[in-house]
Amino acid sequence: MDTTRRNPLLNNAVTARAAAFVSVIDEKPQNLLDALLADKPMFLAPLPPLDEDDLPDEKTESFLTAFDNAQKLDEDYLKATSELDFELDERAFEKQATLERELKDRIREQLELPPRPVGKQHTDLVNHAKIYGINPSKSLPLPDYAAGDDRHDDDEIQTLLLTASLQQKGRGIYRKQRTFEEERGLKVTYLVIGYLSWSMPDAYADTDVQKSPLIILPVELDKAKSGQGERYSIKQIEDPYLNPVLVQKLTSEARLDLETITSLFENVDDLDVENIFEATDSLKPKRCKTWEVKREATIGIYPFQGIDLYQDLAPDEIDFSEFSVLQNLFVGSETSGSEGLDWEDFDVDGKTAEQLVPHLVLDADSSQFTALSKVANGENVALEGPPGSGKSQTIVNAIANALHSGKKVLFVAQKMTALEVVHSRLQALGLEKFVLPMVGSKGDSESFYRALEQRVKDTNKTAPRELETLKRQFEQQRSALTTYIDLVQQQITGTKLSVYEVMGLYAKASETASTLPYSSKSLSIDFSKFSSAFDLEDLKACEAEVIRLADALEVS
Repeated sequence: MDTTRRNPLLNNAVTARAAAFVSVIDEKPQNLLDALLADKPMFLAPLPPLDEDDLPDEKTESFLTAFDNAQKLDEDYLKATSELDFELDERAFEKQATLERELKDRIREQLELPPRPVGKQHTDLVNHAKIYGINPSKSLPLPDYAAGDDRHDDDEIQTLLLTASLQQKGRGIYRKQRTFEEERGLKVTYLVIGYLSWSMPDAYADTDVQKSPLIILPVELDKAKSGQGERYSIKQIEDPYLNPVLVQKLTSEARLDLETITSLFENVDDLDVENIFEATDSLKPKRCKTWEVKREATIGIYPFQGIDLYQDLAPDEIDFSEFSVLQNLFVGSETSGSEGLDWEDFDVDGKTAEQLVPHLVLDADSSQFTALSKVANGENVALEGPPGSGKSQTIVNAIANALHSGKKVLFVAQKMTALEVVHSRLQALGLEKFVLPMVGSKGDSESFYRALEQRVKDTNKTAPRELETLKRQFEQQRSALTTYIDLVQQQITGTKLSVYEVMGLYAKASETASTLPYSSKSLSIDFSKFSSAFDLEDLKACEAEVIRLADALEVS
């Protein structure tokens, strides 16, 4: 688990350049949580539009591309936005909007567009929000606050962003969400409710203060088309929980007992946000200079890949001795297969190899076949090699061989691409009906059940006789090839030469042999016996002639 300040679950400071976060304003924390827990989608709402926010020529692809590039490259804009303080300056959003408007005006000049008409409406976002009765503060209203309308009970989540800025932020979050989900299988989009601004005990420097999320609700960001462009919404996908990274940090490094807070999450159906805020605030250690609960909420991307593994393998929650696979990985063990196999001189054409790997669906060289034999023998194997060296091919063979042996296989990968490569090869080989996909988004549950239903319907079928006949022919031909290999590698008695070496030697020196002072009869060895009869006794009958030939050629 990453417990450094780089982790946004420990230090979530929202800045002007933080494209992965949207701050929430004018929403009651409890109402917000209850609405999402009721499995209702909530739409992100922008501020009412200004005149200057609806220019058609600033919605073209060329202008949007130029604006995106300028936000990354324009030195004046980058310097000005880096100086904004979203934590202490309530007008930071207003200043950010002004900087974006100035940048757009410069782009208009660069693209030779007509000058922007100057509207007479308010360009002050804070006052603009107040005019429409929207509280612009990031500090959310108290539970007893009465707004006078249904704004805190509707299906919208208010933001302090104009339509164009909200759509831009939404696109960025949506792209990141898809990337993490498709490539790594991670759900990293959250609604954060409440923050703890705190420092470690006995820390006095202001730089040691961290702003950590409290309540985390896993959500999914969705988008839909509307008359004003994309409209973004979020919906709950898992139960809310206390920030586990903050819990780890406070318990292991700050040595705090969080039982009074964690106990409040035992019943998520009756989760009381205000009780959690109060319990957290009252836990303030005497040695902590900074400890303050902030009534804020944020929607964004919080990637922390290690947390799932940490929770699954927490030593307090699991006994490794109960699971042989985990025990082998952490402690090590002897192979569960045949004993005494020498992998250095392993014969990939021998009977042991045939028993371990009786079935291949793709080509395999000797190194790949040895790896497959190790897998079948119960070894823990690591395949290493550059792209194109046959790792995926070997994995497909291992899966097919396991299926042939009546075994089950769980195939996992860090990136979706690796899963797709192996799945596509199994599909091309007609083995897709044996695959049960267990990855993807929550909406893929229907395809999961379809695949499960198809798998249940499939019944075992007796192999046709033609397949058995082909298998016998294959075994006979392989046996003949094995006999031939053993024969040509046989060493001739009285020499250090193999039959294969003598055959090559004779072919190379046939002209020299014809000039030797021996009778042609004594040198007329019947080499046809070497390649057709496969009879070792016939070869031994030629032993004397072979020795004389070797001596004549001065070969030891």
